Amino acid sequence: MKRILVFDTVARNVRVVTRTLGSLGYEIVAVEDPDRLKLEIRARPPDLILASADVLQGSGLDQVRDRYPECPEPVPVVAWSGYHDQDALKDLTPVQLMLGGVLAAPLDPGELVRLVTMLAPPDDAAAAVRAVADLASEVPEGIRLDEPEGSRDLSKVSLPRMLCAIDFHDWSGCIRVQVEGGRSWSLFFELGQLVFATSQDRDLVVTAQALGRLKQTVIPDYPLRGVEDEIGLLMALRGIGAHETEWIAEETAVRLVAEVLDAWDGSVDSIPGLEPPDLYPQPLPVVPLVLRSVRRSQTARGRHVLDAHPESVIVVRLPEDAVIRSWVLPETELAVIQQLTRARSREVTLLQLLRVVAGEDEEKRTLVEAMLRLLRQVGYVHFSGRPFAAEATERMEGFVRELHRLSRTDHFAALGVQRDAGDKEIRKALRDQSLKYHPDTLYDQHPRVLETASALQARVQEAYDVLKDPTARNQYRLDLEENVEQVADNAAAKVEIARGKIKLRHKRYDDAVRAFRDATLLDPDNVEARVQLAWTSFLADPSDPRRTMGEMSRIVKEHDGHPDPWYYLGRLSLLQKDFGRARRYFKKAVGIDPDHVEATREMRLMDRRGQAMPAAEAPAVAEEEAEADKKKPKGLLARLRGR
Repeated sequence: MKRILVFDTVARNVRVVTRTLGSLGYEIVAVEDPDRLKLEIRARPPDLILASADVLQGSGLDQVRDRYPECPEPVPVVAWSGYHDQDALKDLTPVQLMLGGVLAAPLDPGELVRLVTMLAPPDDAAAAVRAVADLASEVPEGIRLDEPEGSRDLSKVSLPRMLCAIDFHDWSGCIRVQVEGGRSWSLFFELGQLVFATSQDRDLVVTAQALGRLKQTVIPDYPLRGVEDEIGLLMALRGIGAHETEWIAEETAVRLVAEVLDAWDGSVDSIPGLEPPDLYPQPLPVVPLVLRSVRRSQTARGRHVLDAHPESVIVVRLPEDAVIRSWVLPETELAVIQQLTRARSREVTLLQLLRVVAGEDEEKRTLVEAMLRLLRQVGYVHFSGRPFAAEATERMEGFVRELHRLSRTDHFAALGVQRDAGDKEIRKALRDQSLKYHPDTLYDQHPRVLETASALQARVQEAYDVLKDPTARNQYRLDLEENVEQVADNAAAKVEIARGKIKLRHKRYDDAVRAFRDATLLDPDNVEARVQLAWTSFLADPSDPRRTMGEMSRIVKEHDGHPDPWYYLGRLSLLQKDFGRARRYFKKAVGIDPDHVEATREMRLMDRRGQAMPAAEAPAVAEEEAEADKKKPKGLLARLRGR
């Protein structure tokens, strides 16, 4: 059974994952605490990790990154977010993680099943269809379009999606975006349409200058009271004609919205009902304005604007055809969107879609790729599958595996030298590693490949910075021998043992089992933790005492000099009414530790109850006791009586 760890604090997402993937035969382990995540990885390495970027403690992806080295080998990680679009989510995912795919929250069961079954195929793939049908009614169709509300951090807001929500809800009010440095933009809407946008004085004049209609030297310097004054000035300077007033207003709106969409570090405030200080000649529909603005801001990226694996399945969430027609898009863009609507509710890969829509026409293919890129930013289209192109994925996974290996080793192993290596050998190791990982040797690779290579180089450089100095090198060698990290885990294990004993006294067996289990994961060599875990597991489920006796026997073989497993073997033998064997186990515990109170008490209770051993065993036991008595030192009175 494949094991999947889910790291999220949103109950609905966890429920969708548990019900959908649990019905396919996966073992689903949901955790909210980062330390619990580490212990669950230690308990049994997962086949897949699902993590939210929006957990309460910060980015869940960063939390996973810090615990990821606990995995013996890197496993795929699926990331999701309700605030970031797919491209932003990929950029937020640490390069130390092997990113298997990205999803949008709230989770769609169909997309979740499609992606997870590709990365970790289940035993019963046919059950996927049944699981999706069962949960389809719980998940709303279309993208998440919540009304703008309050003040938000730009890093947690998808502005294209927010603007589309304004159109969807016919929202009226103002959106103010402010970035570090003091610059700000204000966008005013009435019934879902943009009626005014401003970032500074003379916005229309700045647009005319950017389009080459005016020269800076001919603009008189006197105050303008609004849009009408700006239009009058532009007409007087022959920057625009009388028929171009709506055109310059629309171009200004496109420019300002494009600047807003490029903002990334700051805040956005939503003020419902706030009226604009002025009006453009004609209100502008939001969605086509967003599409034009995003396309303008992305023009410099060229043709290769899609960063997705060609075998990714395209997921289309476009609204109804009547809504699309109301956007009043140019014919070429409208034709592309109408062709994309044919992929709705159909499983088609990105490569297949590009072949069908564009064929061999390079110019049309460029347009289709650009439109897909724009719709992805808005949230109407995304890809379910491998998040990067095939060549980049192969190179990236190789680097991630190497980075994972280095993250699990000490500085000597990271450089590939022995612990007694000298200065010359360490310097040579740094040069050799730099030839493999230095970003200058990978200038033509995917940006994420370069980031992963930089992380590898940083890991090698970190090791070198510690080992290059003989004094620091010797201290580090001593720290390795003392294993400081394991000392901390051992202390944490003692805390969990104490917590487990408290739960055990209150007969909260399930809680006690979890505490003792955590102690064994923190310190696998702690005999007390292993013994208490086995015994408490038996108390929680006493149906199979043989299993517990088998675990105690394994502990005895590994730690023969510890009395506790012998004592609990005696307790288990008493429950099976095997009094002779119980006595031998208790006696063994007392022999290891003469002050073992519990074992001594059990033997006395057996004597009082007359729970004698079988007659066949009595002579042998009596002989053993006599031999033991001979070896005991005798006191003065005993020696006098023995004369």
